[in-house]
Amino acid sequence: MKARAAALFLVLTGLALAPVLSGHAQFFYRDVTRQYQPLQAQLDRAWAARELPLWNPGTQSGVPLAGNLHAGAFAPWAPIFRLLDFHRAYGLLVALAWAAWMTGLYVLLRRHLPPGASAVGALTGGLTGVVLGATSYLPLLAGLACLPWQLLALHEPRPLVRVTWLAALFTLQVLTGDPSTALMGGLACLLAGGLEARRGTTTSLLGAGVVALGLSAVQLLPAWTLYEESARASSSLDTRLGWSFHPARALEWVVRLPYGELLAPPYFTRWDLAAGPDAQPFLLEHGWGVLAVLMLGVALTTKGPLRRLGVGLAALGLTLSLGRHLGPLQQLFALPPLSLFRFPERYGVLTALGVSLLTAHGAGALLDAFKLRFRWALGWLALAAVLGGAALLADDVASRAMLLTAALVAGAGVTALLVSRVRWAWLLVVLAAGAIDGARAVRASVLTLPAEPLPAVAALPSSGHRVWRENAPLRSLERPVRGADGFAEERRLLHATFASATPGLHGVDELGGFSPVSLRRWQRVIQATAARPQLLSSLFDVCWFVSTHARGAANPEWRVVRELAEETALYETKACRGRAWTVSAVVDVASTEEAVQQLSLPGFDAATVATREGGEALPPLATTAVELSPRTSANELALTVQPGAQWALVVVSETWSPGWRAWVDGLERPVELLDGTLLGVAVPPGGRALTLRYEEPLATSGLALSTATVLVLLLLWFRARARAELRGLAR
Repeated sequence: MKARAAALFLVLTGLALAPVLSGHAQFFYRDVTRQYQPLQAQLDRAWAARELPLWNPGTQSGVPLAGNLHAGAFAPWAPIFRLLDFHRAYGLLVALAWAAWMTGLYVLLRRHLPPGASAVGALTGGLTGVVLGATSYLPLLAGLACLPWQLLALHEPRPLVRVTWLAALFTLQVLTGDPSTALMGGLACLLAGGLEARRGTTTSLLGAGVVALGLSAVQLLPAWTLYEESARASSSLDTRLGWSFHPARALEWVVRLPYGELLAPPYFTRWDLAAGPDAQPFLLEHGWGVLAVLMLGVALTTKGPLRRLGVGLAALGLTLSLGRHLGPLQQLFALPPLSLFRFPERYGVLTALGVSLLTAHGAGALLDAFKLRFRWALGWLALAAVLGGAALLADDVASRAMLLTAALVAGAGVTALLVSRVRWAWLLVVLAAGAIDGARAVRASVLTLPAEPLPAVAALPSSGHRVWRENAPLRSLERPVRGADGFAEERRLLHATFASATPGLHGVDELGGFSPVSLRRWQRVIQATAARPQLLSSLFDVCWFVSTHARGAANPEWRVVRELAEETALYETKACRGRAWTVSAVVDVASTEEAVQQLSLPGFDAATVATREGGEALPPLATTAVELSPRTSANELALTVQPGAQWALVVVSETWSPGWRAWVDGLERPVELLDGTLLGVAVPPGGRALTLRYEEPLATSGLALSTATVLVLLLLWFRARARAELRGLAR
């Protein structure tokens, strides 16, 4: 039965995502094309070069890659992106995670309820708004798919199996890129163990947490190093509480899109209710559907084994998702582990899990009250629902008409079975309404566009330099987008104007670009120099600017290379001088802020002077020629220095991070932090070959710890098996 249920849910998700899986549609919303696709492109290049994906040189003048959780460098699904094109791989993984979520719910519910009620609860959980919204955030969807399986693991009677099962699921949630779901799973299990008075829950969770930390150390240790260097580590509580669930949005539970539209302003909720980084909420709507609302009402008026757990999970998720609207209690989010994660609205997933359990409980109570023997009726109804849903998702009129006709025939079969029991006719209406509402929710909330190749970033007249997109002036040209066609056009414009991290898809280095984790020093220097194009070009080798015509007119040294779109153009400047140079003097500073102050001085000349943070005193310096060799590895830079009679301080326009190491003619030299965020190496007299290599901090320690944890687990399993065999022989 469980295998058949898993197959059914996989078929349902496959049907819903058939346009994506067939290559006729693509996911596009928010992070899909702005984050996940560019990150996968960098991973692809690293694996194709047969090197570890440690450093991403194409975005923000360089940023760590392996430590970026959202990149999923160690995710179990990573090979799928090597085998399929990005959009089909993404759609396949969404279908698998979505089906795993519903299958887990079904298996969990079958411990207490008959198949029909369990199927109602699983489908309700799969079609709730927060789950459908997560299809645009694969790491979140993959992580939340583990939640019902974690609750199931608590019922395992053997302690070692229970701890291993929980640890594997926690590890999967970390490796897939969203550790917040591991926190949700831990909270859900603690609540379930407490409500069910299950002995050993806390001990099992602590043991599983320790094992999971060990297993995922290969990802967590680099991620922690990156987090400490990032702007997120110093973000304010108010920033972390962006996209909290406003109580007025509870109307979305019973009324579909009461405040707006999915793809048109005000983008499915009022801005003052969303109150996040932008006007588009993190998890779309929170709709539960007609069926869930009615069954939820029944569940709250009856008793049963799932009621307390369902109410507890729903209340816990709602409380956490309120975030900034909790009054004084919002200070809880300043404490670890809640302080490590942003956007409380994501905790609404726990509410969706609780509502799914209550919906199934309500359906079970109805079936028990009416003594409905409806195996055949359920089969006909499922067929009608699948056909009706497929009809609503179909693109052409002929297919829709054929599928609707078949759905009506199946519906007639249900009616024939129930015609002698008129009092159940209303139940048929409710289930049919739920199926239609679910199909509509899928069609509207799984946001895809017709597949089309991305507009290639036009080849720059010269390679080897960076491009900078001036977002501030370009933002004045932005207009509200309406409908799928509007979003498709916006997507084309974003690529045509080098937006987000899209240049990286075509191998073009950029100074800006979206990265889920930006290094704090880099961000501070960029904020101070963004309004000074000449200094920006000099420090970061920016030869190309994307900006407005008005901005271009204010910079007479810029030359129009190509008109783009929407009053924008690609400009060239001669202020850039390459990725490496030498300076004749340094100004020692104590912090990034002091470096920024020096850079902001009117007479500061980055071509001859550099700020230096920390390090031993340097001898007198002389300038000399330096040449950067063509890059053959994302993790390494090779330079040739013209030998001289004095020391030379080489400045390399790549972002400083703790993992950088340097060698001059084979002898290791310290890596200096220059100009607030750039690399520097002091080359002794006569030095020629300079090599810089990025080695992920704590990566070796993480790999060793993960390997040791696996070995300890295997040892414990062999020991337990040997003891079991000895007990068997003793009998």
